[in-house]
Formats: sequence, C-alpha cells, structure tokens
Amino acid sequence: MPTCKCSGLDTVKELAYKIVDCLARGEVQMIGELLHQSWQQRKRFASGVTNPLVDECYEVARANGAVWGKLTGAGREGS
Repeated sequence: MPTCKCSGLDTVKELAYKIVDCLARGEVQMIGELLHQSWQQRKRFASGVTNPLVDECYEVARANGAVWGKLTGAGREGS
C-alpha cells in the first residue's frame, strides 16, 4: 500500500481511515505499517513529540519483530 501524498494532519487522518479499513479486513500486518507511518508523520508536528529514549525503544521493538507501533500520551511531558 503506498504512503499518503497528503501533508500534516491530513496524512494522519487518511492513515486512520486506512487503519479502520484494514481492521475490517483483518489485515494485521498492514495495520502495523500504517501505525508506523502515522508515528513518523506525528514526529514532524513538533520537536517535543518524542525524545531519544522513546525513539530508541521504538526502533528496538521494531527491529525485534514488533508489528504494532502505537505511542500515546500528551507529549511535551504532559503539558
């Protein structure tokens, strides 16, 4: 599935719709890829969205076979 050619929040919104479609079809592997794309896009929103430790943990999990990659939180240490 190609990545969305939109930008910013439009990309994240489009990816969310694709995730819903994949859920309906049971395409677990594709959901993981779409969540990864969404995370990569969200990191571009602001510098405080992530930090080196979060990025390292995320990459280690993916390198070791993690299919899902969904990080949540308020960002910027809850502010």
